[in-house]
Amino acid sequence: MLRFVVNPPIQTGARELPKSVIVNRVSGDPLPSGRYNMSVAKVTEISCSSSESFEDAIEKGIERVDKTIDKVKGAWVSEMKVEVDDGKVSAYRVNLKVTFVLKG
Repeated sequence: MLRFVVNPPIQTGARELPKSVIVNRVSGDPLPSGRYNMSVAKVTEISCSSSESFEDAIEKGIERVDKTIDKVKGAWVSEMKVEVDDGKVSAYRVNLKVTFVLKG
């Protein structure tokens, strides 16, 4: 759902809609007035590392963020890199963007 604030009021056929109206994203039709239950999500970025693999770094990062933040809903990898010592990979690092729902 989207909320559009327009000046002047929206003209739709024979009826006039109020200046602030919630409309269906697909059809553009106005939705009935009233309260809508909506969740607000936030995205935060974390960095994590592992000496074993990228997958292990991701799992460690999610486990850690879950201790601090409630209602974690998902994450995506924004960056992957490795540290190299003496020609061998010594650490796998990932930056994760973690999505969680705000309380209230």
